[in-house]
Amino acid sequence: MNKVARKVARNIQKQARKRGQNVRFIREARTERCPCWSDAFQQPDAAWHEENPAAPQCNDEGFLAASATPVDASVFLIPYAAASRKEIERFSHYIEHLGPVQNDDHLMIAPELPEHTHTLEWSGAAWNIFNPVPVPLGNETGFWLALVRRA
Repeated sequence: MNKVARKVARNIQKQARKRGQNVRFIREARTERCPCWSDAFQQPDAAWHEENPAAPQCNDEGFLAASATPVDASVFLIPYAAASRKEIERFSHYIEHLGPVQNDDHLMIAPELPEHTHTLEWSGAAWNIFNPVPVPLGNETGFWLALVRRA
């Protein structure tokens, strides 16, 4: 990472700690497929669970629940509708990869995003993290952008 990129990344980290929102990322490694997974249809099979009611339930992606690990962090969470044109323009190339925006979605700018993180806790509620995009600074990830939606 070049000198300017390192300075930008350090500034985002410093400002997030100073002015950002305190959140708790929930890391959950989803690596074990449920026996109900259908390779043919690439989705879980609800009928399998009806036939095997004692089996553990899986999520919508067909993974069995894994132990969750909380990670405290400071990030910027900006209501997407309230984000200024200047902020949107600056990251427009990356924001277009976040997917369709719904009412009350937030834009997250995070200095770091722990691996296997799909949710966060903020302001007394759980929020889903959608389509995190690493923003490169030089040859490394400088920070992350993601769409955040109340669960």
